[in-house]
Amino acid sequence: MKAYATRFEANPDRWLFLTGTKKEIAALAIDSLKLTAIEKKAEEREDPADLFIHSTILVVVDKQGRLRGIFETEGADIDPARERNAVLATVKQLERE
Repeated sequence: MKAYATRFEANPDRWLFLTGTKKEIAALAIDSLKLTAIEKKAEEREDPADLFIHSTILVVVDKQGRLRGIFETEGADIDPARERNAVLATVKQLERE
């Protein structure tokens, strides 16, 4: 997650990225956020980081743990630029709070 944060120049004083054991992350994704997360079999992985079959939905959660946005990231009717702008608008709103 540190490499991911560095890649996007995330300020560590403002951003926390989800981390934990595979079991903890899967439980949060499936039980709390109702997203799909299924561990891939080793022989199906395309690279060492390819661990899960997961939802293409991006969620934004505030520091109180409240769901603040749900965004589709793939699909025939998805406009990536529009979705990116919507995500950024949600994050900027959270920064103002």
